[in-house]
Amino acid sequence: MFEGIWIVAPPGCTSVDFVLEPFAHGTFRQAHRGNLIFDRTSSPLQDPVQWLRSVFNSGLHSVMDANYDCVVKVMRNQTAYKSCEWEPELRVLSQADGLARAFNKEVRPATKISFANAMLFQMTQAYGTNFNKGERIVVEQMLPGRFVKVNSNNGWFDTIDWLVGYDSATAQAFSHWTWHHTGGECLVCDLQGVQQQGRWLFTDPGIHSKRPDGRLGFTDLGQQGMNAFFSTHKCNELCKHWNKPNVIVDVGLNIRPRRSSTWARANVKASTAVHLQNGGTCYAHAVSSVVRAAEGRIVGRKVESHDRLVQCIVAKHGWKGEFVERVLAEVCPPKRLSYAQVSASDAKKALQMGRAVVLSFTLTAEQWDGPGSFAEFFQQQAQGVLTQVPLAISGPKDGDGHAVVVVGFDFVSGRWRIKNSWGDNWSDGGYFHVSDSWISQIGAQFFDVFFYEHELSDADRRAYHNQLQSWSVGKGK
Repeated sequence: MFEGIWIVAPPGCTSVDFVLEPFAHGTFRQAHRGNLIFDRTSSPLQDPVQWLRSVFNSGLHSVMDANYDCVVKVMRNQTAYKSCEWEPELRVLSQADGLARAFNKEVRPATKISFANAMLFQMTQAYGTNFNKGERIVVEQMLPGRFVKVNSNNGWFDTIDWLVGYDSATAQAFSHWTWHHTGGECLVCDLQGVQQQGRWLFTDPGIHSKRPDGRLGFTDLGQQGMNAFFSTHKCNELCKHWNKPNVIVDVGLNIRPRRSSTWARANVKASTAVHLQNGGTCYAHAVSSVVRAAEGRIVGRKVESHDRLVQCIVAKHGWKGEFVERVLAEVCPPKRLSYAQVSASDAKKALQMGRAVVLSFTLTAEQWDGPGSFAEFFQQQAQGVLTQVPLAISGPKDGDGHAVVVVGFDFVSGRWRIKNSWGDNWSDGGYFHVSDSWISQIGAQFFDVFFYEHELSDADRRAYHNQLQSWSVGKGK
């Protein structure tokens, strides 16, 4: 449940009608023009308009008879039969609205900040060929006036100086203030909507959180998203005295500012090429992939080829396997990289920040090749999600270790996406998927590879700052 957001159908509202053809769409949802239809004779409400104004946190524009303009949002590429599938979006709206109210009270800006709330409905019958009975949809007010986007979730912003009377400075300051007010715990961005009568009315915001866990949706890029905002933000009179990060840790930001939102699912930057190991060299391929991905985030850094780095590692550590940590301790320092063994939770955070991680684990012989084993499962279900580890018959000393590269985690399904080194003809093009429960059963060891600005060379830092200056993040870009 979300306070102030989870709302039943308004009394007397007989239906929600909407046009089958969407007028806008994003990566995961699409928007349709629609109407809330009231039967005034049966409605207990004296004034449905007044009721809707309080629900939507805004004034309503033109009213035609008993029909009220609205926007109907539906999921793309899937059907939302459960209310929980809309939880992240509704939670973001609720938190953003709460912060906006606090901002208006504390800062007292000339232009107030507000967010248009939403209502959740269940379809009672199928509609057309793409909408099903029981499907959950979200209904919002159709915002009156000219719709503009002030900033995105990846550092892009628009001064909208070309629109006379629009106060982009207050909107940008609000994003900054949310980080300042929460002590760096979160930052509200992706501000888009209309400005009328001395206030902004925004919809579809995004929130970056310090510890992203999926509760705020796929546009929560965590610390990397906060870094992206501050890498391009220019303080104005409202926000110039507020706190902000002293150092942007991840110098090699792999998020380029752009108008459209950046999604966490596509945020990990690592080579998609799948390699074929010889002997027990999985450790060398895993380390090479993650180290090269880390170097690739450093602007201007010339990255050694995968095969060359694997050869150098194997030449020293051999063809019969090696502990991942021992190899990282040797490979990382000369490249001015750091590494750390991390928990599963911290591995998810690294993925949210765009970093692939190494996973090392051990299975017994029957767990590798017996009934219900790793090999048998992915032979039969290449795109399946492995959830259970068969009980071991032999002792732990009989186990064989393996190292792979984790490139993604889906917070909705609890699924890890992992790149193997057994060639691209194995399983799902060389990749496989496992559940959170499987990870908890195997004694997994995760290794994160990263860097700090103060540890990089002067040439690395110069290249980064030159890159920032070359990005055009102003109007129309």
